[in-house]
Amino acid sequence: MIYYNDYETEPMEGRNPYRRCVGCKRSVLEISGRLEGHASYCPYRKKIEQQKEIDWLKFLINSIVDSLPEDRSWLDPDIEKAIRGIKYY
Repeated sequence: MIYYNDYETEPMEGRNPYRRCVGCKRSVLEISGRLEGHASYCPYRKKIEQQKEIDWLKFLINSIVDSLPEDRSWLDPDIEKAIRGIKYY
């Protein structure tokens, strides 16, 4: 499990000693290192979810290209070069 604690925080209101996420105003204790602990509209959560989706697509593209036969004479070289430029590893 990934522990998410690299989001920007600010002090909570009043004399509360705890901190909260700047984006969704949820306390660090409530978030508890979980991405789902942030509100669905939180900019930090949205950014991480988008990056996870991009990483998944890169992995998928690389897996497809790796599963192709060695003889790829039928594939346009420029397309293969572009696909190889997408590195997941």
